[in-house]
Amino acid sequence: MSQPKKFVKLDPIPDYVEGVIHQILQAGLKAFSESGYLGTTIAQISGYCDLSRQRVLYHFRDTDEVLTKLAEIWAQRGKTVTLEHLANLNSSKPEDRIVAVGDAMFKWMKAYPELAKLTPVLLHARPTNPDVKRIFESAMTIGRSRIADYLRHMPAFSPSKAAERAIQIHSLQMGMGLYIVSHNAWDELDISQQTLQTAVQALLSK
Repeated sequence: MSQPKKFVKLDPIPDYVEGVIHQILQAGLKAFSESGYLGTTIAQISGYCDLSRQRVLYHFRDTDEVLTKLAEIWAQRGKTVTLEHLANLNSSKPEDRIVAVGDAMFKWMKAYPELAKLTPVLLHARPTNPDVKRIFESAMTIGRSRIADYLRHMPAFSPSKAAERAIQIHSLQMGMGLYIVSHNAWDELDISQQTLQTAVQALLSK
């Protein structure tokens, strides 16, 4: 399934990353999305950015270092989109803000589909790349903690129940996002967002 043209995609690589580094990271993002963690090579990245292998290795010693930098961008973009979405939400109700966290994930996926496609690559890299593991798990912890904090403001949730339910909701959000990426189901984003909203609301009512 092709990606809908209605998406307004943004440059996944931040503006402060300039010149050759920007080229290499763009090429690395394309290579990892196509070939995965184990299949991506420096030669492939250099081919995509029209730079020599030696030029790429001057800036990054190996593909793991390229992926680590992309993981940092992946985490920062996700954090920025989430915080901006929550800041613009016209509700202070914990349940609305929890649902909005999931909505922010879909907003991030629509704006940065290339970064969304990087998620399963980061999952595969965690066992052997400690820097990627640290970045990925930190992002997951922040996401779960944010949801748990909102849950603690709801009378029905004790601290322990809030922590448990936060894991369930966050896992549901991640699973939905990974489904879209792994099945290339970009035209199902809107219906998946609605499904997630319904599922989260059901978990909040238990």
